[in-house]
Amino acid sequence: AQIPSLTFCGTTPTITEAVGDYMFGTYPADNGQATLLADYAAKKGYKNIYILKSPDSAYTLRLPEYFEEVFKKKGGTIAGEGTYTMGQQDFAAEVTKIKALNPQPDAIMTAAYEPDFPAFLQQLRGAGVTAPVLGSDGIDSPTTTGLGAIADGIVHTTAGFAAEGPKLGDFYAR
Repeated sequence: AQIPSLTFCGTTPTITEAVGDYMFGTYPADNGQATLLADYAAKKGYKNIYILKSPDSAYTLRLPEYFEEVFKKKGGTIAGEGTYTMGQQDFAAEVTKIKALNPQPDAIMTAAYEPDFPAFLQQLRGAGVTAPVLGSDGIDSPTTTGLGAIADGIVHTTAGFAAEGPKLGDFYAR
């Protein structure tokens, strides 16, 4: 019908191509977020990372796969890989798998979001796994920050408008 359409949260980089010339994305794409996270991991000196993904959506599947692709190109290795079902609240099997890794991963990367991410993180920290967690914009929420000390060490991508004066503008300037 040649009617312009915008997606505000559709972050898969292929969505605009799939729909055609009248579809526009307005948010950072998954491959861009994954690249930023892989760059961060490489700069931090992380060498081996565990990937947790879900085949239930393009976001929770492909974003970690994009991360893996870029991280490997930067010389990193994948310490292991696990999957989960969206809406799953029991991550005992994945946490056990991560805890058993020798050596432990330098970090864990996932695109899980609510309610999965808080459940995973609580169980991960409850098992004594202290590896930093790399996530995506889906965990930029009061629920994640409300987890308190167990959320320490989480790094995630997000988007924002850096107007003059607020902390985000200062962050961008630095």
